[in-house]
Amino acid sequence: MLIGIGAEASAQMSSHMLQSRPFSEIYVKGNINVECRESADSAGLIVFSSTPEVFSAVNCNNVGRRLNVIVDGVSSTVLRRELSTIVVYYSGALSAVSYTGAGDMRVRQADYGKSVAVIMTGAGRLRIDGVSAQQVTCSVTGSGSVSMAGTTRANNVACSVSGSGVMEFSHIEAKNVSATVNGRGCLVVNGQTDKGSFALKGSGSIDASSLGCGSLTAGAYGSGQIFYSRNVTNVVASGNKDNVISR
Repeated sequence: MLIGIGAEASAQMSSHMLQSRPFSEIYVKGNINVECRESADSAGLIVFSSTPEVFSAVNCNNVGRRLNVIVDGVSSTVLRRELSTIVVYYSGALSAVSYTGAGDMRVRQADYGKSVAVIMTGAGRLRIDGVSAQQVTCSVTGSGSVSMAGTTRANNVACSVSGSGVMEFSHIEAKNVSATVNGRGCLVVNGQTDKGSFALKGSGSIDASSLGCGSLTAGAYGSGQIFYSRNVTNVVASGNKDNVISR
C-alpha cells in the first residue's frame, strides 16, 4: 500500500489521497472505474472516496516503473455504491496501460514513450485519448473494448482481438497497420496507412472501409468478414476470398 496523505475518518464515504513514486506503466485490476490525468504539479497522487471497508481492499503499490492499482475481494455491487472513480495523476511518458476488469478506465491526453502497449482483459472498457509513438501495440482479450479516441500516430500499429471484444481506432496515421481478430470480436480502423495487413479467424469482423491504404493484405479464415475501402486497388486476399469485401 502506498502512503496515505490526507484521509478523512468517517463511517460514510471518505476522501483519500495516496502518493506513488514516478511511473511509466500503469496496471489496473478490479471492477473499478479509473481515470488518468496528466499533471506535473500533482504527479503520483491517487485520489478517491470510499467507505472504510472498501478502502482496506484498495491496494496501490509500485514495482519498478509500474504502478499497480488493484481492488480484490469486493463485489461489483458494493464497489459501485462505496467506491468513487479512482483518479491517478501522472507526469512524463507512459509506455504501458493495462486494465483487467469490468469497469471503465480512461487515459486522457498523454505523452508516450517510443513504444506503447495498451492491454484490455475482461469485460471492461478502456479509452485512450490520442497516442503518438513509434510503435503502438493494442490487445483485447475477452468481451471488453478498447477505444483509441483522437488520433493514433505511429510508424507501426499492431493490434489483436481475442474473444468477443471490440477495438476501434477513431483516426490512425501510420506507416504499417497489422491486426488479427480471433473469435467473434470486432475491429474498426479509420484513417490512413501505407500498408495494412489483416487476418480474421472466426465469425468476427474487421472494418477498414474508412482506412486509406497504399496496399492491403487480407486473410479471412472462417465465417467472418473483412471490409476495406473501394479506393484501395492493391489488395491481396487469401482464405475465404469472398469474405474480403470492398465497400
